[in-house]
Amino acid sequence: MSTANTKQPVSLLRSALTTIWAHPAILFPFCCIAFVQFLILEIIFFAPRYPLSAIFKPVIEKFEGPMFLHYPFNFIVFFKWAQSPWVQVPLFILIASFFVGMAVKTIDNINRGNRAGMGDIFRQTLGVYVHLAIAAVLMMAVMFFFSKLHVLVLQRAAGMGSTEGFYFLAQKGIILSAPYVNFLLSILVTALFAFMIPLIVIDKQNIFSAVRKNFQILSSSFWSMLLVILLPGLLYLPVMLLKANRQLLEAMPVPEMWVGVIVFGVVVGLFVDALQYTAITTYFLLRKEK
Repeated sequence: MSTANTKQPVSLLRSALTTIWAHPAILFPFCCIAFVQFLILEIIFFAPRYPLSAIFKPVIEKFEGPMFLHYPFNFIVFFKWAQSPWVQVPLFILIASFFVGMAVKTIDNINRGNRAGMGDIFRQTLGVYVHLAIAAVLMMAVMFFFSKLHVLVLQRAAGMGSTEGFYFLAQKGIILSAPYVNFLLSILVTALFAFMIPLIVIDKQNIFSAVRKNFQILSSSFWSMLLVILLPGLLYLPVMLLKANRQLLEAMPVPEMWVGVIVFGVVVGLFVDALQYTAITTYFLLRKEK
């Protein structure tokens, strides 16, 4: 693993890129996450069609309406369900937390010159899976709390009823900035729990010790980690803004392009997550060596 200045986010990210380029095995766990995402997307896409319609047709008719079983309205269901918290939250807690843990363990093995195969890494990560899942639940709970606060602010802004002056501008600013605030909240929550997975997977800490030590490390590295997570995250920002822009989506020539937006988001997210967690783990390991 290449060396990096632990105080310089750009240096850490450059080191992370070099490490991924030299050791593409780091991408394997993230590709597993993407594979599961694509599998879920495929199920949602074919939900209105036989044989999956036997299961999903009553659900779609009840919660969306009969018209959404047919083209082009079925793509509205696809776009909505693909981003639904009912899909994304379990995916993050049960699947992503485990495979990110595998990626962190892979980076640790590379740093120590350990040539353990993915089977061994899988078994080692499985041993701390419960703690990884609890850490993911904790992250989602904090994200849910911040999101609820943001919704309250949006509701208050929508109820202002101003048509001119400062309050009108404030109302418009709050509403129009909503996608950017959501993006920054996700960056903030990731930064707040940046070292949870390395502490659990590499140092074998239980969830309670991991939380305590995570914030101890963050006390001297929060702003660096925030930038390490923010800079790659900017690559995903256009995808997030596109998903939130209903007018632009409706202006697309064919609804099949909505599927392309979701798929492109999965691919971009794969590389963003890989870069972020490789940089975080690099910082964690370099800090341990000092």
